[in-house]
Amino acid sequence: MTEETGGTATESPPKKDDEAPAFERVLPTPSADEAKTTRLYELMIILDPAEATRTWDKLTEWVKELIEGKHSGTVLRVDKWAESKKLAYEMNGLKRGTYMLVWFRLRE
Repeated sequence: MTEETGGTATESPPKKDDEAPAFERVLPTPSADEAKTTRLYELMIILDPAEATRTWDKLTEWVKELIEGKHSGTVLRVDKWAESKKLAYEMNGLKRGTYMLVWFRLRE
């Protein structure tokens, strides 16, 4: 596979068939029992950028409480994926949004 860069073609590094997606390399490896009894989920929440900047820690705790407290899940990672990114279309009067990306496990 080649890519065009400035008029010259360069080789893309070959992708290994057994290579794990990037997110799986940064998440903790589940135990054998946990892998059999739970599923990995990914949740993306779009937040008001002004609100996210002011209350990021509070929003993170709210999401963790919802997943771990109400649904007995395990939050593996919470990332601020994009800060104040332009949205493709307006939502609730907002033209920009901050993305919260959450990986968690729940029992099947």
